[in-house]
Amino acid sequence: MLKNLRYNESVENSEGLLNILFNTLKTNESSFEIIDRTNPIIVNYENKDYLIHISRIHSWEKRPNMRRIQVKSNLKKSFSEHLTDNIIFAVLGYSEENDTFTSWNVKSIFSDYNSNKSLFTYDVYLYEAEENGISHDLSIKQKSNKLNIINNYPITFRSKYLNEFLKKFKQNKVEIDNQIFRLRNFDHLNNEQENQDFIKFIFKLENQEFVKPSNISKKNINIRKFILNNASTDIVHDINEIDEFQRLNLLDRASKLHQIAVNKIFTIFFRKGYTCYENLRSFDLLVVKSKIAFLIEVKSLSKKNFITQTRSALIQLEEYKFIHSFDFQDMGVGQISKIIIYHSNPSKFVESKKIKRFIGISENLNTDMHYLSGDEIKFCKIRKSLEI
Repeated sequence: MLKNLRYNESVENSEGLLNILFNTLKTNESSFEIIDRTNPIIVNYENKDYLIHISRIHSWEKRPNMRRIQVKSNLKKSFSEHLTDNIIFAVLGYSEENDTFTSWNVKSIFSDYNSNKSLFTYDVYLYEAEENGISHDLSIKQKSNKLNIINNYPITFRSKYLNEFLKKFKQNKVEIDNQIFRLRNFDHLNNEQENQDFIKFIFKLENQEFVKPSNISKKNINIRKFILNNASTDIVHDINEIDEFQRLNLLDRASKLHQIAVNKIFTIFFRKGYTCYENLRSFDLLVVKSKIAFLIEVKSLSKKNFITQTRSALIQLEEYKFIHSFDFQDMGVGQISKIIIYHSNPSKFVESKKIKRFIGISENLNTDMHYLSGDEIKFCKIRKSLEI
């Protein structure tokens, strides 16, 4: 018989969160019962008992892009009371803004800490999960002893997939007070090597890939909704089989600066209500809202590559707009504006006369040049934000 522990933290707005759980999990095909409403809550789902710490995800003014939950030090004691029970452990945060759940490692609860702890991710991963169904935060693992904040590669998914998530538990090793326990939890889903089947399954439910009608050529079927890229590109090519121009473009896409810039641009447009697409074999971003569409080529700059990067971008945009013309028509995309976005202000890397020369060239090709500045996209020419 499970113990009804009383952890000294009520579920924030408990009825609201519990109602979300109930409405998500209680269907005609499944059984769901709340056994203990005090955090960590105990629920029975499909005849299995779960011990779940659940909190609302909130922002933090010191780090505006961070999203976190806070747990108290005595949560470890509450979890430890159930080590010998036949129970499944989970640590979840709910974002009302995005209607998503985020799962952190249970093992972080059993690590040493004397005061409150924060488990965190970033807003961009919540936006990605809202858009694509699921996301995995693979940003560099961080821990601040001063702030007591931990990121253990959390996974985030739309709330409607909570039932699928709860089915994916398995036994994982957890070290507690120098002893190894095998606990049923979801820690393996925070591991990039072990969560691919679950991610692919959610993508399949989301119908992630854009599918063209059968009468269209299949050579350009790689358009999909944008997925945040964390560490390395998903592009797999034999560089011996491609020409030098394409090889250089692929190397640029693989750079960390490029990936960070693309992620940031995605976030800016997504927050403005755009649907964002990518093609791993060609364009960086296609962003669409109603009849407005931008085809975007992102370039990272150094003091030596402004000219080559800009020439490359101009050629690429012309090529991509041409070869994907039927694809864009099938997607219902109307007039498309071509834009280059640099990862930073070009004036930091090259003299103004070269920038002005290429502004003239790009305008002649009906292409605009922009750069990232904080959370804005600015015109190279007139120094104002892009109106999106």
